[in-house]
Amino acid sequence: MNSFLPIHSYQVELTVIQGRGLAAKDRHFLTRQRTTSDPFVVAFLGLDERLGQTKTCHKTLDPVWSAKFQFSVENKKRVQVPTDLSAFLSQPAASPEELQERTTIEACAMVLLKIYDEDKLTENDIMGTLIIPIPTASRTGLTTRKWYKVDNLFVPNAVGEVEVELQITPEFQRRISPKDFFPSPETFAKWSRCHTGKEQKVNEHNLVVENQDRKSYVLAVFREFSK
Repeated sequence: MNSFLPIHSYQVELTVIQGRGLAAKDRHFLTRQRTTSDPFVVAFLGLDERLGQTKTCHKTLDPVWSAKFQFSVENKKRVQVPTDLSAFLSQPAASPEELQERTTIEACAMVLLKIYDEDKLTENDIMGTLIIPIPTASRTGLTTRKWYKVDNLFVPNAVGEVEVELQITPEFQRRISPKDFFPSPETFAKWSRCHTGKEQKVNEHNLVVENQDRKSYVLAVFREFSK
């Protein structure tokens, strides 16, 4: 049934699983050397829509958060998301178009992760940032799990990686109108030759609702859809 329905939006479940080798922000009380941190992550859809934050993992540079964030993105716009923010802003290129091609990928949205070291007495210290592209998915959905490098562009001593899992499920449009079944002129001409024996010209008239052969095409699609 869903094979005929357009994808309206994507339901996304993003899991911030764990980190490894993160920056040490807290000093040892005897040696005064930075040896550990109390890391937590704040997640944003885009740059400013806050999704929530993970728990704080105390005194570790290899935290395990297992925090899930759920949100929806429309299947309308596409954005160019930097795969490496430092490279995107600092790498020389022959032209802006070449820079974009070398350091970005097309996605339907992006998630910004900010890693902090929790401090009870002073302001929390930023440990680094990550950008997670939300790719478009096929009609059957998409699941990915990978490690992302912590970017050090705005935090010079940022190091380490964060493991993130994405589960993307398409949501199909439920309100159906005749326009959803408008074939291209080429598709309509091909269907007409196969099912009516008539030779159809490839022109815009094939997209007019009053065209009786186009009505037959729409009825055929609805019959197939209702099986």
